[in-house]
Amino acid sequence: MDAPYAYVGERPSTETELLWRTKTGTDGVSRPFEDENLCYDWDRLDRNEDAVTVSVSMDGEHWQAVDELAVKLSGPAQIGMVACSCRAGSTVEARFERVSVLHSP
Repeated sequence: MDAPYAYVGERPSTETELLWRTKTGTDGVSRPFEDENLCYDWDRLDRNEDAVTVSVSMDGEHWQAVDELAVKLSGPAQIGMVACSCRAGSTVEARFERVSVLHSP
């Protein structure tokens, strides 16, 4: 699939990273946070038309906007949670808490 996307989450090394593709058919980009020793417990993406704001938090209450991406999204967005093992043949278990999807017209 070559659709545009935006993602924020943890790498196997426990550092936080952003992944995105700005428009259909282009390569995806990965960028770990500058302080590789920081791992945030909470991640958030906010979409406003073609802008996606990435925010992080240590407690789920106090948020820090860390980036804004211009991601060309046409039509409705698909939203999902991701858990991925980085070792072939291994499984991974994840727990997602306080997940919400808010839509405002």
